[in-house]
Amino acid sequence: MFIALGVGAYWAALFHVVTHAFFKAQLFLGAGSVIHALDGEQDIRFMGGLRHRMPHTFRTMFIATLALAGWPGLAGFFSKDAILSSAWAASPALFGVGLLTALLTAFYMGRLLFLTFFGLYRGHVEIEESPKRMIIPLWILSLGSIAAGWFAGPFAHHLGATPAPHSWGVMAASAAVAIGGLALAYHFYLSRPGTADRVESAAAPVAKLLRAAWYFDDLYEWAIVRGFARGGGSALSTLDQKIVDGGVNGVGWLTRQTGALSRWADTWIIDGAVNLTALTVKLSSFPVRFLQTGFAQSYALVIVMSLAALAGWYILRSA
Repeated sequence: MFIALGVGAYWAALFHVVTHAFFKAQLFLGAGSVIHALDGEQDIRFMGGLRHRMPHTFRTMFIATLALAGWPGLAGFFSKDAILSSAWAASPALFGVGLLTALLTAFYMGRLLFLTFFGLYRGHVEIEESPKRMIIPLWILSLGSIAAGWFAGPFAHHLGATPAPHSWGVMAASAAVAIGGLALAYHFYLSRPGTADRVESAAAPVAKLLRAAWYFDDLYEWAIVRGFARGGGSALSTLDQKIVDGGVNGVGWLTRQTGALSRWADTWIIDGAVNLTALTVKLSSFPVRFLQTGFAQSYALVIVMSLAALAGWYILRSA
């Protein structure tokens, strides 16, 4: 689908979305039917031989597998052929990538089908077919996996402003990789049982790498979570505490110290000068308060005595 979008064949991508919806939903529901019958078991190493115990699930899964692989005449064949034709017209290199991807798809779907439904049963759970409420939707989806390419194709071509030219060679290559991928899976996993073990053993390092998701989660944990998120968060926390909060706290400390100095100057210099002046006036006025009694008789006595003293002084000086 992305190759189709990349080369401008939007109609082919939409066509594959429509056909893909049927057989991919059928495969998911079929996998759920198997898991349900095996009491939650999801490891195909403990399956095998289920086609006799679960015939409806097997037949519908078989149809969906062929459709996803691109088997001629089924839905996936038509939409994959449209994508490959568009890629061939735009870039032979992208056509090669699409062809290789189609081959790998057919191979791993064949592996799933043969290890799950063929050979000997390798599990320990009693198996019976899933109930009708799971089987009926599988058969309905099977109709779409078979017929969707025939009905959705003309409509998708109508949407394309410049549909890719039809090529019998591309169609033959598309059919060949679908059949070839399934044949390889049959060769390794069904016709020669011992070969399957050797293939699985040889593929173990790759399987480990795939199960570890190419160690992307570990790299993400190391680089993003621990490195960027935690490390960056720690650095930002330090920056916030030491610089941002430190600056704010420093300004607050300086303000408090300046306020204390201002309070001391106001108390001891400004208020002190005013209070000292008031104290000086208070002390200097203390003797005068004895003369300022507020009684008129005292003031008259002082005046008479002052006049008598002045008269006596004048007489003594004249004699």
